[in-house]
Amino acid sequence: MNENAINQLSLIADSHGVYAEDFADQLMSKYTSLGLMLTATVLAMRHYIFKPIQCWVPAEWPRPWEEYAENYCWIQNTYNLAFREPGFPGLQAREEAEISYFQWVPFLLSIQALLVFLPHLLWRVTSARSGGEPHRIVKLASELASTGKPKRKRRKMAEYLAKQLRKSIAIAGTVTGSRLPCCGSNGCACWLFVSYIVNKFVYVLNGLGQLYLMKTYLGYQDLHFGWSSVSHLLNERYWQQTGIFPRVTFCDIPIKQVGQWNTRSVQCVLPMNMLNEKIYIFLWFWIVLCMALQVVYCVFWIASIAPPARRLKFMRSLVRLESPHSGLGPAVDTSGMRAFMRDHLRLDGVFILQMVAEKCGNLGAARILGPMMRHYEEGDRGLSECDITEITDYRDRSSRSTLPVRENGRVDNGFHHQ
Repeated sequence: MNENAINQLSLIADSHGVYAEDFADQLMSKYTSLGLMLTATVLAMRHYIFKPIQCWVPAEWPRPWEEYAENYCWIQNTYNLAFREPGFPGLQAREEAEISYFQWVPFLLSIQALLVFLPHLLWRVTSARSGGEPHRIVKLASELASTGKPKRKRRKMAEYLAKQLRKSIAIAGTVTGSRLPCCGSNGCACWLFVSYIVNKFVYVLNGLGQLYLMKTYLGYQDLHFGWSSVSHLLNERYWQQTGIFPRVTFCDIPIKQVGQWNTRSVQCVLPMNMLNEKIYIFLWFWIVLCMALQVVYCVFWIASIAPPARRLKFMRSLVRLESPHSGLGPAVDTSGMRAFMRDHLRLDGVFILQMVAEKCGNLGAARILGPMMRHYEEGDRGLSECDITEITDYRDRSSRSTLPVRENGRVDNGFHHQ
């Protein structure tokens, strides 16, 4: 692995579990994947440590024959018949009624846990390749909001975060090949925000893919199978009528006797299907809820960030909150604030501050905004010459590869203590 890849992986892993994501993202990527993995582990233990199937065999069969029959039926699948149907169907009808999913439920849940985590990884990679560091800023802001350090150190940390935010905004604007409406001669002012909104749609598509995977694997006819299953239960149409997650199935066991093959049919009980049915019904409603929350939060972010008036209102609220601590005036000129947002903060900066407010509260965002506004009012409306050189070097490197911000030849990975 080359140095560029190592540096980028270091930047992605630097946030230590605190990311620039809202509640809907965490609910789907963190809690859903964790719940799926725990459920898969419990079912795997039930399948491969305990006894997942029990078959009713002829009384003359000894115990080894019974164990063989149960193991054979477990790995070779069983088939479902209509309850109390007399006789056995033909070979083709048996193959069409075969049930082959119950053995692989733990593996399917594990795959779903990995798939539901992919949008989270995509957002981390996208934000890292943009050159900005929203995850690290949110992490340090959360530490600043919860720290018990003296006031002087908190102020110093806020100054550092303000500088990192300015650098992240400037470097994120160097993304090459951007054709977004908010990209101009000074760079791209909304790359992180647009990437985040696109990732919201990726979450929704991922949820639809999860529903389609479950529908196909379990043999349902449509995507609203969870609602149909609950409707069947409420109308007292159980598995005997629906054939969904049957508890009692049949299995054909070939037995070679005296030079010829005979087939014996045995009846088996699958108690795990009682649990599988409840798991997938709950999972269907859970994924639908996660997709609905993604849509709601996507509308919230667009309505909060896209309109200039909403951005201005949010920024003025932060300034009023921070003014008693930062020395800023209680009122900020509207034209000056708009110029600050246009030239200094830009849309991505407002987005990061809004994310900090979402994760740490408005006071955490105001503490970062205070030093930036103070420097702006004092006439320091740009980065230092050293920072500009660093951003220019990054802009030159971005045409070849995407590297994290480096200081003194090493990856800059946090607050520098003196």
